Amino acid sequence: MRIAHVYYTHTDLDKAREFLANFGFTVTDDRGNKVYYKGYGTEPFVYSTTKGAENEFSGAGFVVKSMADLELAAKTLPKATPVHDSDTPSGGKRITFRDPVDDFPFYLVYRKTPVEKSAYLPELKYNFPENKYRAPNGKDVSTFLYLDRGIE
Repeated sequence: MRIAHVYYTHTDLDKAREFLANFGFTVTDDRGNKVYYKGYGTEPFVYSTTKGAENEFSGAGFVVKSMADLELAAKTLPKATPVHDSDTPSGGKRITFRDPVDDFPFYLVYRKTPVEKSAYLPELKYNFPENKYRAPNGKDVSTFLYLDRGIE
């Protein structure tokens, strides 16, 4: 029916955490080397990071309409697992199958447990031509202001 969440592997989870926080994601479940993030809506998580040797895409999850759809997919998709309980914060049932070209794992999920919608969207300070709120690469904003104006 729609995309539910994505999975990425990162070599530096602290850097990934900072990057995702800058975009308004919040940690919904931290399991050490695997962290789940939620956004503004009712999805239990929309982004999952896992610590690994390389930064790379690690798959995506999609919502199916019915248990019958999930069972049919388990029987017909390449390298599909049987239907099983999801161990993610979303709960419900899922299957895993592999993309036949790139061998990425993909997940089909059914009956995820929604969470309460966030009370607000975080208001982030964005950089504008005359007002700089966020400096690149963690530098001090005042240093960035001077460099941006050609003053050293």
